[in-house]
Amino acid sequence: LLCIVRGHEVQMNGFKLHQWNGPGEFPAVITIFSAPNYCDVYNNKAAVLRFENNQIKIQQYNYTPHPFILPDNMDAFSWSMPFVSEKVIEIIYNILLKGDKLRD
Repeated sequence: LLCIVRGHEVQMNGFKLHQWNGPGEFPAVITIFSAPNYCDVYNNKAAVLRFENNQIKIQQYNYTPHPFILPDNMDAFSWSMPFVSEKVIEIIYNILLKGDKLRD
């Protein structure tokens, strides 16, 4: 057993090396946290472990803003139905109106 890798504890840099004596040594425990800006509060980085050429490499990530969210977390279909209904009614009205003009 060389090291214990654990997670689910916020780390500001996305990771923490416990009982580490520098580059020539291996830490006893590595804490990895993969949720950047946890709960939209901590402004922390995220990190993942990668194995390359029999070496462990830690890759950090910054958070990015959330994508657009519709009001009250509505789905796009429910949100768009009033607008779609209005346009469909407008199209039907114009078709009927032109039909009446053609009869005249």
